[in-house]
Order: sequence, then structure tokens, then C-alpha cells
Amino acid sequence: MFLTPLRVESVRGTDERILLASLIWRSAAGAHYIVPKGFKTNYASIPQILRSVIDNDDPVLKDAAVLHDYLYSLPEFIRKEADNILREAMRDLGAPWWKRQVVYCSVRIGGASHKTLPTSI
Repeated sequence: MFLTPLRVESVRGTDERILLASLIWRSAAGAHYIVPKGFKTNYASIPQILRSVIDNDDPVLKDAAVLHDYLYSLPEFIRKEADNILREAMRDLGAPWWKRQVVYCSVRIGGASHKTLPTSI
């Protein structure tokens, strides 16, 4: 469950957004994850072939994608753990089962090349 709203501002000249306030999510198991203010994200990197069914600005994806980007930036997180959290966070946001599965499979297939993205300003 997201405990704070996603507040971002576009970074001029890029496809990135910067968090204006921390984003906090609590898992079903009770763990808290905090994406810090100042973190830069591009939401989800949706492959072109899937963009007709998955929108990068989809409300059931944006917050979860920011959390996922942040977890990918942390060396202590294994990709699979971050990908599972993405799927759980999308469920919390009301994403239908099929959409969670499409996004999850996409990051499992293509996420390895993005594991070391820059994290903040």
C-alpha cells in the first residue's frame, strides 16, 4: 500500500521526472520502502511492442514503476525481489492480473540491462 502520493516534476529536456517528496510503500508483509525526494525516474521502460496495451503514464503503473526503478538502483536488491515487489505494488494500485503479468514478464526478460541506473541528483 502506498502511504504517500507520487509527486514528481518533469526534468526539462529529458523523459525523466524527479520526486518532489519521498514515496513510501508498505508491503503486505509489513516492510516499508522509501524512495527519497530527489530520486530521478523515467517510470517504466515499456517495449515498443507493448505500448498499445501498457501506457507508461498508467495510474496503476507509475508509483510502482518509481519504486521498482529505485529498488533496481540499490546494489543490495536482487532483480527478482524488485520485480516481485513491482507486481505486488501494481496489485495495490488496482492493476488487473493480466497487466501485472505482462509488466512482470517484461522486466524479467529485459530488466537486467537496467539494474544499475543512476539514482538521484
